[in-house]
Amino acid sequence: MAQGMRSLSVSDRIGMVKIYKLMKKEEFISQIAKLVSFETVTGNVAENSEALSYVESLISKDAEVKRIKNKDAEILIAGNSNIMTPDVGYMVHMDVVAGKPEQFKVSIKADKIFGRGTSDMKFSIPIGISLLNQLIATKSKITFSLAFVNKAKGVCQLVITAKGSPAHASRPWVGRNALDMLSTLSVELLKIYGKNNIKENWNTTMNTGQIQGGISINQVCPVAVMKVDFRYPETDSIEKITKTVSGIAAKISNNITIEKASTGLPTFTNTDLFVVKDFLKTMEKAYGKKIVVTHTYGASDARHFAKFNVPVLMMKPMGGEIHSETEWVSISSSLKFYDGLLEFIYGQN
Repeated sequence: MAQGMRSLSVSDRIGMVKIYKLMKKEEFISQIAKLVSFETVTGNVAENSEALSYVESLISKDAEVKRIKNKDAEILIAGNSNIMTPDVGYMVHMDVVAGKPEQFKVSIKADKIFGRGTSDMKFSIPIGISLLNQLIATKSKITFSLAFVNKAKGVCQLVITAKGSPAHASRPWVGRNALDMLSTLSVELLKIYGKNNIKENWNTTMNTGQIQGGISINQVCPVAVMKVDFRYPETDSIEKITKTVSGIAAKISNNITIEKASTGLPTFTNTDLFVVKDFLKTMEKAYGKKIVVTHTYGASDARHFAKFNVPVLMMKPMGGEIHSETEWVSISSSLKFYDGLLEFIYGQN
């Protein structure tokens, strides 16, 4: 890594800081392999908790560590000081989408390490642990707690329930079919949002994830539920989307109710901010090439900072095939990412 910290001393930037222990390639591979072996599927509380215990075992004993349980989830927060209000926050998530048993065992081909969650986003955990341990060992005054793309779409998930009245299928005019109401609503919504689903764009998209209803084929359905997922840019809002859906639903029937399931604001960061420019400059040095700032279409945990106007950039090493059987992340790119982050953080002194 001619441009990385492994050959260019971080002291050039921060002034003779002792490097405690740079994470080695073998260490990164070993830790990510172990992390992938935990089947941390969302909802598997026991497995997620066990994985967090493994992570905690890797963190310096001098760190401040909190583990918090919230209903069926558990989170871990670790830092060198002021863990709830750090200078630098580093967010990761442990949960992954479901996969086949063989996907929870890593394989390595050339520079790529394959396995469930390698790219989304278990690669980041060994990096975050090493950054924290380094800061603790060098007694850095920078406070750090174990987020970075220019924009991410917000998420608005709605649960729409239609109530009709039952009747026999031979006499549908006697009842009111709840499924018909939702079908009509879906068609009308697709007239607005459907064109955005055809190709890549930066407009609000709509996905009908579930439609459930009916007891038997020969009965007019009395109750039906439709679950719709909207992903929207900073020019749209949860309120606008909900108002649109409610307005159309009201024209169809006054027996349609709408509830919010999961919502989140999109993120937007001013790339002219000094800290953003500094970050990009440092990362360009680590990678030896220009960093392109763009937007992304998925929702992100960083959305929780949006309402507080906290600057958020999201960046990751080279990887691909997220949520597929061939998900991978580049080993060398991950180590360059680590080098860049380490230099950037120390540069905040």
